[in-house]
Amino acid sequence: MGGRAGRGRGADRGSVRPVRAAGERGGVCQGAALGRGAEELLDALGARRPPGAGPDAAAALDHGLGPDGLREDLRSYVADKIGDPDGVLVVDETRFLKKGRRSAGVARQYSGTAGRVENCQIGVFLTYATRHGRTFLDRELYLPKEWTDDPGRCAGAGIPQDRCFKTKPALAIDMIERALDAGVPAKWAAGDAVYGQYHRLRRTLEERGNQIPARYWLGLTATPYRRDKLDSLIYPQLGKITHTISPPAPHHPREVAEPTLALKLHRTSYTYDGGADPSEPGGISAIYKDLIANEDRLQQIYDDVMAAHDQNSRILLLTTWKAHLDSFRSRFEAAGLKPVVFTGAMKAKDRQAAVERLSNSDDPEPLLVLGTGSYIGEGFDCPKLDTLFLAAPISFKGRLVQYAGRIIRLYAGKTVATVHDYHDESTPVLAASLNKRAPGCVSLGFPDPRKLPSE
Repeated sequence: MGGRAGRGRGADRGSVRPVRAAGERGGVCQGAALGRGAEELLDALGARRPPGAGPDAAAALDHGLGPDGLREDLRSYVADKIGDPDGVLVVDETRFLKKGRRSAGVARQYSGTAGRVENCQIGVFLTYATRHGRTFLDRELYLPKEWTDDPGRCAGAGIPQDRCFKTKPALAIDMIERALDAGVPAKWAAGDAVYGQYHRLRRTLEERGNQIPARYWLGLTATPYRRDKLDSLIYPQLGKITHTISPPAPHHPREVAEPTLALKLHRTSYTYDGGADPSEPGGISAIYKDLIANEDRLQQIYDDVMAAHDQNSRILLLTTWKAHLDSFRSRFEAAGLKPVVFTGAMKAKDRQAAVERLSNSDDPEPLLVLGTGSYIGEGFDCPKLDTLFLAAPISFKGRLVQYAGRIIRLYAGKTVATVHDYHDESTPVLAASLNKRAPGCVSLGFPDPRKLPSE
């Protein structure tokens, strides 16, 4: 999402390139190379520097401005230099992998960066974008309840005593209100579903409507339902769904037609015989850990993928866990295949190389892509894929729609899109997920897996 301002159209307006702290508590690295916009910002702070101080940000901080004061002046500078009535305030979060337990806010929580639950910190960020440039504007550290419920731990990490627990959307409200109070002009506020479904954030924006003078509210989604089944909370803000976009039917023989949708149900022999109770904390995780290590199940899916590969299918295998993905990867590589792999933990250059491999692959040739669902579920685009293997059990309809959407895209020469679903019928908590995802299959046009014979 919003990031460092470039040297494009906004450069002549003094676009801001914030400099991260290094060696100072929340400060700025002394002697760091600053962009022209940052230099102008520091010039604006010149009156706050001690006489004879150099033009670096650390001097401003040493003179008592502090990181919060610098943030306030940054907001004013941004409003003056790249402010626009049509501006967009964008909220997003990111995870920072950490070791140990002393870093403020660190906890075992899901990390999209790693594609799994990891020890990490979560930062919630507010960025600002206009036709003149874009920049980070504000930040808040998310503190899990295990931190805010432990004053001693907070004190040891230098966290103020009055800091209470706040959800990530609540932190977003604080930052948006600070920006609006500081006079940052904006017509739009944007964020993903985590923030859009938070009713207090929506109500706050309504109450601040005189400062975000939006004439229209626009909601776009491929999954108009919630995992917690509180679908009714979606509609009070935007009203009912007014338009559904469907692929147009071909009107000419040369136009690409929609593929026929096929679903193959594979029953597994996997049985969990351990002592974990799925209703207790950590119970379902223990079952999943046992599931992904099961050799018979791994081999069954591997054999099915190899058979599809021999038929020149263009395959996407999805799982939830990176360790599971690595097990498949080692098997396929041992067989002489070179799968294209996508995970949240990839470096940017490795991700770009994988994307280029997909773009340069020949259509008549088979293709094998391995990925974690958290990375592939949204934003991944490779319409030539025609076969999906669901290597991990899923129950939420929205996730199924996202995953299946990777293979039902229109593409020249694609006549059939096939989903391979694995039903772990001997383990009740896993078997129950089939009934939960079956309506999603039907809504997409696939056969009802509950009525299919086993392959």
